[in-house]
Amino acid sequence: GQPIREAEVLAPVLGLYGPRTKVDERGHYALCAAVGELDVAAVAAGHGAASAHLWVRGSLEWNFQLGDAFSLKGVVLDEKERRPVAGAIVAATPAEAPSALAHTSTTNAQGEFKVAGLGEGMFLVQALAPGYVSLSPRWVRAGVGTPIELMVSAVGRLDGKVGYVDGLPGAG
Repeated sequence: GQPIREAEVLAPVLGLYGPRTKVDERGHYALCAAVGELDVAAVAAGHGAASAHLWVRGSLEWNFQLGDAFSLKGVVLDEKERRPVAGAIVAATPAEAPSALAHTSTTNAQGEFKVAGLGEGMFLVQALAPGYVSLSPRWVRAGVGTPIELMVSAVGRLDGKVGYVDGLPGAG
């Protein structure tokens, strides 16, 4: 297909930013990354991202095809009270490249979110919020259109002490 001049190719490390590069006017890219297993993604505004889990040994050619952009939408709820959780971060990570950079969105006052710019395929979706833990990471197909509910649970606090059995450090 036609080159997408504004596209970038990146290789996130454990879901965080890693090596990245922009494509040239012909759509070509060259990315330097460590030899071994690598999750690589191609992204461009207005297009769905594409990602791949690759094994790189020296030099490897890999072409990406970016299609239509898909999205996921839904609501984040407190599990116990079933009330919306505002300010939660919702992360969608592609199944075919699990350490790839997650697409994220922040919930509004009604707990609603929309994660946009996704490629076609399955995504692991979970919510993170201060004072809560994620209860329901879910596998969801992008673009299906059915809103999803993500549950979070308020965290408690555990206090105490750790010490020696007899109150004294062990010998030796």
